[in-house]
Amino acid sequence: MYKRIKAAAIAMVMAMGMTCAFGCGGGNESVSSPEDDSSSVSSAETETIKYTKISGEENFTLAPDEKKTVMIGRDIGEANYFSIELTTTENLEGSFNYAASDNSDERKTELFFIDAEAKEPFNQLIDWFSRVGEPTRESEDQLYKIPETWYERKEYKKTVDSVTFTNKGENSATVAISSIKVAKRDMVLDKTVYIQNDYIKAGVNLGWGGGVGFLTRTDKNVQQVVVGDKNMVGVNYANKDGAKLIGDHVNLINSSTAGRSAQVSLYGKNTDDDTYTRAIYRTTKASWCYNPVQCGDQWDTHSQVVDYRISDTEIYVKTRPRDWAPCETTKAYTECTYTLVGKCIKAKNRFYDWSGLTHDKYENGELVPNRRNQEMPALSAVVPLHTMVLYEGDSPWTNANLTRRENLGYWSVASGQAGEYLSTSKARECWAAWVNDDDFGLGLFVPQIEKAVAGRHLNYNLSFTGAADKQIQFNYLTFLGVFALESYEPLDYEFYLTCDNVTNMRKTFKKLNETEGVGNANVLEWQQKRMESLK
Repeated sequence: MYKRIKAAAIAMVMAMGMTCAFGCGGGNESVSSPEDDSSSVSSAETETIKYTKISGEENFTLAPDEKKTVMIGRDIGEANYFSIELTTTENLEGSFNYAASDNSDERKTELFFIDAEAKEPFNQLIDWFSRVGEPTRESEDQLYKIPETWYERKEYKKTVDSVTFTNKGENSATVAISSIKVAKRDMVLDKTVYIQNDYIKAGVNLGWGGGVGFLTRTDKNVQQVVVGDKNMVGVNYANKDGAKLIGDHVNLINSSTAGRSAQVSLYGKNTDDDTYTRAIYRTTKASWCYNPVQCGDQWDTHSQVVDYRISDTEIYVKTRPRDWAPCETTKAYTECTYTLVGKCIKAKNRFYDWSGLTHDKYENGELVPNRRNQEMPALSAVVPLHTMVLYEGDSPWTNANLTRRENLGYWSVASGQAGEYLSTSKARECWAAWVNDDDFGLGLFVPQIEKAVAGRHLNYNLSFTGAADKQIQFNYLTFLGVFALESYEPLDYEFYLTCDNVTNMRKTFKKLNETEGVGNANVLEWQQKRMESLK
């Protein structure tokens, strides 16, 4: 799965935003985004990574928390990609330490983490930075003002001082380094990259940390039109009487901010101590828990992509998610491998928290498991898909009647403005969809997870102008695992997205449900483990 693959056959254009975190309540109103870029990669072009070895074999042992510094002292030119081949008996936290060749006073350090169970070389991109202005407010009663956000790519000649390794395990670590190498890669981190087949086209936005920000059909023309004062999205909708065409082959996923699209948002530590200090979420004006968000933070600062591989059939992205309220890069990794399965895009994911935080909470002076609703993922659909459809009966996969919910309200309890939204633990077929009047829309299937929440963003209306996927208003859907995060424990999970009519997507999801190997057993194990600890 993690072998090096070719870069090929992909058009790259800029898309914006990602999903809103559950509990964040869609509060990220910023519309800041990386600049549009419509550049492309020719199908004949292949990425060739040429490495230069900067350090050879090193063998050493480390006591718990002991640090080893491997001295390098090499000019690496414009290289921006490190590769470390090693084996270790314990988890290692490390850092690349370098400086601009012509400005040695400006030292830089970029952290990394190597899992003891990793079987492949560790790779990391450097020199991709995002900067954000300081949020301000004139008084305690006002919401924060949104600062200017901008992005820059740094490509310059560098000198590597050293690479450090610290043993984060409980036992002595035996480390054997075969080599440390560097290379220069042509970064595409400000673009959306696509995979497609005869049915669908899916886009993964590297500019926002690798969430799914685009989905449409390739065999049907999904169009956005305005009829009178109403926006509509559907197949061949330009044929409707009085229709004004807004766009062809339109995106059904809202991708307007770092809080949109389809991405994972997880929740952890909710107390302040010497290991973690909560920050204020600007919409609720309340302290917010530890919340790694795949695509970025509340001020639209994008998450750092540390590795990616792209082919015409698969996209792999490894990201250090941002902590939503403090607006800081977390010590965590989200790894996502995207492939196409028939009419679906499959997201196979791995989350690894290496913060060392104890993700529990205190109740009446006692430390108890901090079981939280974990978005796996949160999905933002375009507003014209106005009706929520799912199955809540007791006879799943028998074509029994579906639940249909129109005019859903805002879902954010934390904001104090929640309406009559959908909240259920009986989504028995583990899928739900936002659809139009013709039952065509965007569907999400999360195997074995039956808890779902859905609602419509505040100020919901259909009278906007412009592309639906760039509007602040959106429709929200998530399936929720219920468990406490754990440091130094990998979590594997998967989900599927499709765009189709309800009858067909239900058949598609049923077939997937019957396929061997489809499931979220690891999530169920985490849920059960914490349930048992509460007994």
